[in-house]
Amino acid sequence: MYEFIKRIFRNKPTFRIGSVDLDGQDDYQTQKEKFARIILDQMYHFAGLLDGEGNILEINVPALRGAGLSMEDVVGTPFWEARWFALSEESRASQREMVLRAAQGEFIRRDIEVYGEASGERTIITDYSLTPLRDEAGEVRFILAEGRNITEKKKVEVEVARKKNELEELLKKNRELDEQRNRFFANISHELKTPLSLIIGPVDDIFSQSSGLSERQKTDLSAIRRNAITMLNLVNDLLDLAKVDAGKVQLFYEVIPMVGFMKEVASHFDAIALQNNIAFALMVPDGLEIEADRERLSQTVFNLIYNAFSVTPRGGRISCSVEEHENDRILISVTDTGPGIDSDQRAKIFERFEQGAGLLQSTRQGTGLGLAIVKEFVDLHRGTVTVTNSPVGGALFSVELPAKAPCGTGVRESVRNSNRDTGSLLVQDGHQGDEPSASEATGKPRVLVVDDNREMRELIDRVLSDEYQVRTVDGAKKALAILESTQPDLIITDLMMPEFSGDEMIRSIRNRVDSAQIPILVLSAHSGGAVKNELLSKYVQDYVTKPFFVPELLSRVRNIVTMRDARRALQQELESRDTNLMQLTRELIEGRRQLQRSFDALRKSEGRWRAIHENSAVGIAVVDTHWMFVNVNPAFCQMLGYSAEELMGRSVIDFTHEADRSITGNRLNQLLSGDIENYHYQKRFISKQGYEVWTSSSVSVIPQTEDSPPLLMGVVEDISERKQAELELEEARLELARVMRVTSMGELVASITHEINQPLSAIVANSQAGLQWLSHSPPNVDEASRAIKNIQRDGERAADVAIRIRGFMKRDAGELQPIDWTDLISDVLDFVNETARKIGIRIHTVIESDLPVTTSDKVQLQQILLNLVLNAIDAMKSMASNDKRLRLHVRYCPQIAKIRVLVSDSGPGVSLKARGRAFEPFFTTKSEGLGMGLAICRTIASRLGGDVALLDEEPGQAGATFELTVPLEGNSHG
Repeated sequence: MYEFIKRIFRNKPTFRIGSVDLDGQDDYQTQKEKFARIILDQMYHFAGLLDGEGNILEINVPALRGAGLSMEDVVGTPFWEARWFALSEESRASQREMVLRAAQGEFIRRDIEVYGEASGERTIITDYSLTPLRDEAGEVRFILAEGRNITEKKKVEVEVARKKNELEELLKKNRELDEQRNRFFANISHELKTPLSLIIGPVDDIFSQSSGLSERQKTDLSAIRRNAITMLNLVNDLLDLAKVDAGKVQLFYEVIPMVGFMKEVASHFDAIALQNNIAFALMVPDGLEIEADRERLSQTVFNLIYNAFSVTPRGGRISCSVEEHENDRILISVTDTGPGIDSDQRAKIFERFEQGAGLLQSTRQGTGLGLAIVKEFVDLHRGTVTVTNSPVGGALFSVELPAKAPCGTGVRESVRNSNRDTGSLLVQDGHQGDEPSASEATGKPRVLVVDDNREMRELIDRVLSDEYQVRTVDGAKKALAILESTQPDLIITDLMMPEFSGDEMIRSIRNRVDSAQIPILVLSAHSGGAVKNELLSKYVQDYVTKPFFVPELLSRVRNIVTMRDARRALQQELESRDTNLMQLTRELIEGRRQLQRSFDALRKSEGRWRAIHENSAVGIAVVDTHWMFVNVNPAFCQMLGYSAEELMGRSVIDFTHEADRSITGNRLNQLLSGDIENYHYQKRFISKQGYEVWTSSSVSVIPQTEDSPPLLMGVVEDISERKQAELELEEARLELARVMRVTSMGELVASITHEINQPLSAIVANSQAGLQWLSHSPPNVDEASRAIKNIQRDGERAADVAIRIRGFMKRDAGELQPIDWTDLISDVLDFVNETARKIGIRIHTVIESDLPVTTSDKVQLQQILLNLVLNAIDAMKSMASNDKRLRLHVRYCPQIAKIRVLVSDSGPGVSLKARGRAFEPFFTTKSEGLGMGLAICRTIASRLGGDVALLDEEPGQAGATFELTVPLEGNSHG
């Protein structure tokens, strides 16, 4: 190494770098000290050395220059009194306190402001640390002070924080706009649905008494009703698009047999096809199924067929087909013989309010929302929809959908569910209801109707008055006033009313003892799920959405009143049989008291558990059997950045990292099927901001009860910071391992030089010989060719040495490959053969035959074995004996299913005291070295699934034996 340093002075024996004079006559130790001084003075960052009491011993040049100081100004003075900390007395006192703590052995690190630029006139912010340095007895002798200028970083952090606040303000405003838009759609739906109810309701009422109507009147009434329902569907389309825009459309997948499903949708068009003489064909193969949201798919197909009927002239043809497509997909095609769509309009046809320019207006109906909804629903299913001109003229719409639900999504068995009356759109004849039964004017059940719309009150009065005594009021306050003196058998109320809303009135009624048992039916245009579910679960008996059908309203009213009459009859029967039922009454009263006590205890228990749930530091989430969230606590919401409302009703798979979805779905299925009771695993969620959130999740099953299906509960802990620390630690370990390989190469310079010099010397000799053979007259071409081939052979040998060294020195890539133990041991020994020869060490290798195939990281195995071999050589280096032996033995141990490599030497062995600390970091018995070799060997072996151990000495055997065990299947990630 010293000879290598002398080469620096080959052209100039002395020169100066900064404040350091370099001289080629200096000894090795002096050269190293000067190099260290150059490094210290040329660093960009602050570095200094203090004694154990905090007095300055050394400070590097950049630190002195930044404060406008010289070494003479500060050496020997207390560190806290230097210019850097002259901002204030508080700054000096804080610095003094930190130095004294470091002198007691505490590592200090924090961000502080110091004078560090413009010769001590301008302050900077530094990432500052004090590291105590101990001697071999553990006493603090020095303190290493370091500082890194992070002023610009702090400015960036402040700017990022400002931008973040601005973004949060924008998000807040955006949420407010979304809320305003949702309120607007709720209000507009109410304003539209109420007049539609006043159109459809009277028409249904007239149809129920249609005996005196002429055919012309029936036709006109059917047209009125059909167009009113068309308007209703338009309102629903607008609301659907609003939900899509707000991200509130949640798909519920189920298995749908396509034959029955398509026939059901197509049946709505039989009447209009017959009236307009349109040939309507449906082609669906038997046994074809798809996993999709039935309601959304039904609306998609309905809109496509309806679009075809709207453009197809009388006597035309429409065909609808379903077929299996490639890559496990389903293709749905709808073809018509209408005017077709111009090529320049095809890209716009699925945009909202677009109907296709150039088409005959007489053949075009609607507002252009139908195909827009088709596009939105197809996109939600991760499918595609396209339009082209069909071979027979007209348009061909093609919808391609995945046959299976996304991986990990819950799929129900086929459930027939139709929430929208799409069929009503094409009804051509009246909606005939049940005939009301006659009843006496006296004794009729009393119904109180509360609605701010006069015409709606009159309609309900007219519909119900044959069977009930109806009283109507235009506001909630008047209704509450009536209840002071009258107890109706049923209250029918709207929700959206001025001054005092219907839901407020309902809560007020339920809080009053005299009216708490009155049945309530809500009749409202508001169809929001949360409000409706809350009212039905706590306060009201039924909920009907406007516009309503008269026969349906009559049936619901009759059911509620009948239940009310049955309850009254039972109460009267009990009252009339006091004597016989006294004991039963006592038992009922006592049972009620016990039930109340149990309920109170349960309520307290629920309160405690809710407090734990709401205030827990870890996330808690509950999902149903379709993996939809039904409950989440604040910690879980904060972890993912979503509100509880944004998570409710959505699948846990939607928020799971794509790489973890499959295993999450499999494990949830195993839990539900009972194959496992619970499981714990690390998985990644995706936050609302789009970044990965590493979690440790524990999931178990909440058993099914009589009134509740089984649920899955997960306890989720955010371990993102721990994962990041693990990654950073792994990076540091890999870099340290590479540095140790570099160190090993430094120790093997002589061997490497010999390995390269031999082929290079041969190349030179063969080159000279070749030139001589070619200079003969005539030239000896054969001998010259042989010399050139020798040059090629020796050049490849030198290149192999360089490639081997480069491969050993590269950064770890964690590459697993089959291991040839003969080649591996040979490559390791090639590095040390020359060194061993000079010392007089005989190397003996035993590699047993028929070793099983081993897959591991070749470079890391080389590093472990090279370190063990170098340790053995070092142990025998100073021995006077001629009997210096190094033995490597590779064999398979079937008991543990691992390869066992023994590295033995004939040196002095390892003392009993040193054996216990041999693998500790920084422990060494050598005069030089870091003491990290064996520690790194064990760490690398552990990552590969193996181990390195120092075997016990056998009686009468000299030296030491280290054992490396390697599994047959290695691990590149630890």
